[in-house]
Amino acid sequence: MRKSNLRSRVFVIAITTLISLLLILYPRTHEDKKPGEPGLLGRKRTGEEMLKDFTSWSAIKANMASHIKLGLDLKGGTHLVMQVETDEVIKKFTDNNARQAEETLKKANIPLKAVTSPASGQVIVELTDAGRYEDAKTKVQNEFGPEWEFSKSGATVLNYSLTAIGGEQRRAQAFRQAMEIIENRVNAFGVAEPTIQSHGPEKAYQILLQLPGVDDPERVKRLVNADSNLELKAVVGQPNVSQTKEQALQAAASGGGVAGNMEALPVASDRNGGSTEGGFIVVEKNPVITGIDLRDAAAIMYKITKYTLP
Repeated sequence: MRKSNLRSRVFVIAITTLISLLLILYPRTHEDKKPGEPGLLGRKRTGEEMLKDFTSWSAIKANMASHIKLGLDLKGGTHLVMQVETDEVIKKFTDNNARQAEETLKKANIPLKAVTSPASGQVIVELTDAGRYEDAKTKVQNEFGPEWEFSKSGATVLNYSLTAIGGEQRRAQAFRQAMEIIENRVNAFGVAEPTIQSHGPEKAYQILLQLPGVDDPERVKRLVNADSNLELKAVVGQPNVSQTKEQALQAAASGGGVAGNMEALPVASDRNGGSTEGGFIVVEKNPVITGIDLRDAAAIMYKITKYTLP
């Protein structure tokens, strides 16, 4: 009885070992597969070629490398812990809202003394006419949305503060966007199994990045730390191209552009490979939409024009 059990155990161990070796050593793909040939392995391989996979040391090493992915502790590489600057995100968000409030009130012809941002998450609007207080309050609140709380500081002063929930949502969104950007950039290294995950406490907003086999940490830092800002800005007046910045700004000002909220940008070549003679076009400084305002984005095929839209 004992011998029978021993033989069964030996048989199971031998089969398991054989299957494991086949899984580790047998190649998944072959370089000699021709385009259009069916199946994962392409053409039927000869017995000599199959035997070479188990007798050639170079073939064995290549097959093992394709099946066994070594981690950072065995293979070496780059280990980085990055801090997402969420405070800077809130500051930029606050400054954008302050500029937007000023522009909205000026367009509504509501007299202003000043619109300031003394701290991140705080916007103070000072009016010169107390009679327009309710109008200004409605305009700014509609522009800011539920993320901001209003408090009255005087007959002509409106005080807006970013709510705790709104601030946390903005920070979390910036963190998720940073993770996605880093993941897309890391793909350029061609690393088989990179590690990109949250590190530390939930609200630490740190990202752990491990790249096995990549021994150039400075290059990794340059790649992942490069600025990436999406801003969509409205064109001031008619989209006419001027030869110089000064001409563009003058034309926009005469067309009703708000002084201090305009900038002239160079015109780029078109998407079809054509070129322009150069020039400038005027847009508003305050962006209509920034990357932090986007909840999601995807490429779709428009049914009528068949253009790919962002």
